[in-house]
Amino acid sequence: MEEEVPGLLKRGKLKELEEDAETYRLKNLTHSHPYLVPKAVDLLEEIGERFHKKLEEIGLPPYFLMVSSVLRTNESQQGLGKRNTNATRNESSHIYGTSFDISYKEFLPEHEKPAPEGYCRHDMMRHPLAEVLTEMSEEGRCRVVREVKQACFHITVNK
Repeated sequence: MEEEVPGLLKRGKLKELEEDAETYRLKNLTHSHPYLVPKAVDLLEEIGERFHKKLEEIGLPPYFLMVSSVLRTNESQQGLGKRNTNATRNESSHIYGTSFDISYKEFLPEHEKPAPEGYCRHDMMRHPLAEVLTEMSEEGRCRVVREVKQACFHITVNK
């Protein structure tokens, strides 16, 4: 699978995620690669834009979303299944580049320095993010599953 990525990128079937995107940052991707199908990239970017708008509406400063998982190979999926009970050992939507995970416990201030203890309460950030995801799910844009053990939202773009 990994050797197929350059061809898929060239044909426009996959798109590389930006490391310095306007609304999100890639968390240490140990079991995945920074690629998604173009429609999923657009979804991620819109989630980030709407999240920033929600924060502004409630008087909170902008924070980056932390993307914790994106495209996985079959091998990385099987390895992950051994240590993450949420990760299926069968086929995962992550291997198609149609799903990504966003942490609901970790958010990075725009100045990119970790916030002092107690300054960035993840519950204050999680609620606006959950609102955005609920809205987009109700619009038929995506499916969202809250993964408790991994403290993330698993998001799959709809066709």
